[in-house]
Amino acid sequence: MTFVSEDPLKQPNKIDPFVDVLFKYLFGNPRNKEIVLAFVNAILGRKDKDKIVDYKYLNVELAPEYNFEKIPRLDLLLETNSNEQINLELQAQNYAYYPSRSMYYASNLYTKEVMKGKTYLDLKKIICINIVRELKNPDNEVIAPYCFKHFYKDIRLSDLQQIYFVSVSALKGRQLSSLTEVERYIKWFDRELSKKEREDLTKGDRIMTELEEAAEKFFSSRELSYEYLAAEKAMLDRLTEEKYLRQESQKAKAEGRAEGRAEGLAEGRAEGRAEGKAQGIVEGEAKERLKNARNLKQMNIPIETITKALHLTKEEVEKL
Repeated sequence: MTFVSEDPLKQPNKIDPFVDVLFKYLFGNPRNKEIVLAFVNAILGRKDKDKIVDYKYLNVELAPEYNFEKIPRLDLLLETNSNEQINLELQAQNYAYYPSRSMYYASNLYTKEVMKGKTYLDLKKIICINIVRELKNPDNEVIAPYCFKHFYKDIRLSDLQQIYFVSVSALKGRQLSSLTEVERYIKWFDRELSKKEREDLTKGDRIMTELEEAAEKFFSSRELSYEYLAAEKAMLDRLTEEKYLRQESQKAKAEGRAEGRAEGLAEGRAEGRAEGKAQGIVEGEAKERLKNARNLKQMNIPIETITKALHLTKEEVEKL
């Protein structure tokens, strides 16, 4: 599903805030600091003297990002006025391993301070806020916070590492008029909202109105609109590829079991077929990115924009 309108200077009826370039424009822009502060304080339940009043952006790239790698790459990393570090991350697809990945990211941030030559006493509080499009949890919680606690008693070992899972899907079916302030912020990330529904959602709320206006400004830029379109397509291609791989893997295993009674032989056949198909899909996806890059280049989109949206090198785009 594509949310960019044919006219790149007109905001589409539906938008997907999970598209990286749009999210970072809205929440990684120093001009939108008041929006970010309101959102983070609402998620963390910070009020009065506990509210975060200022922050600065840190380097969000811990390492280069490549397909299928497990090197941490953070969406947005903030350091607050009280010396806390907050990682804001979006996850369009829910995976069983996602909690483990979030703990891995948090641990990398936590230990990075010691690696700089500091002591344990210098460790900063790390808060990871994971906004997940579809998150299944037993109580269908909208916000699920976690920290280190005693197994049997309500005693915290430490609050230096905190992980929040924010579920957009938990609000599905809820009337907009019934949502609390923090739930309205979260609901804004629902890509199924129409422009009219977003207007109803933001009505009477100054911060939400500013957020909607910032999104409109984003889509008034031809370059950013094209970058959004390319990034959205790349994300949908990746999600489709992952779904296809899962389906093909299951199919291959079923076919393998049917072909042979020997369990080991069946698994070998299934794994071989799955690996072959996976390799073919990876190669096809690479060709598709080059095809998209060629089209964007012909539309006179800046090379820097194309490389950023499609994860290609400058040299690869210049050769097209």
